[in-house]
Amino acid sequence: GKTALQSQLALELLENNEDTVVIIQTIDDTRAQFNRRLVVQLARDFAEKIGMDIAKDITLNKIANPLFWQNTYPKENVGLVEVREHGYERLISFIKNGRLYIKDTTHGATLVFLERLVTKVKKDNPNAKVVVILDNFHKTQDFSNLDERSAVKRKSQFLKTNIAQGYGCTVFSTFEYK
Repeated sequence: GKTALQSQLALELLENNEDTVVIIQTIDDTRAQFNRRLVVQLARDFAEKIGMDIAKDITLNKIANPLFWQNTYPKENVGLVEVREHGYERLISFIKNGRLYIKDTTHGATLVFLERLVTKVKKDNPNAKVVVILDNFHKTQDFSNLDERSAVKRKSQFLKTNIAQGYGCTVFSTFEYK
């Protein structure tokens, strides 16, 4: 549920704040998986808005392979391809307009990488509000030379001081407790 909460938060911020850029760094999911999660939400919202019955039944699997679902269960999936396309169009527009950045471990799994990305985004958008969403903070690879407790303290301090305070960003982060 952590990632679902963060993806919904990202979309709410984008939909309701024209002056906001959202940076998502996911350590668990791939960028494609996170994109698909956002498309599910965008497609569901669109289907609800126009009163389509399929709205309550849009899932990650259906977004990943809509033709299978529409061909196999045509009555239950009327309009699936159309709402999926709408979801991807909305997602692409946020990205093309420079309002959404989604990065995964192929780009970097460190707070240092995230700080460089925030630096670039702030430079490119000096008047924008920047919101950082970090999914699975505990899996970032910074301070790996320290014991777990010390590493978490240092990562927390870095995130707060260097990114949130240093760039005036709002930061949302998930953490799994053991």
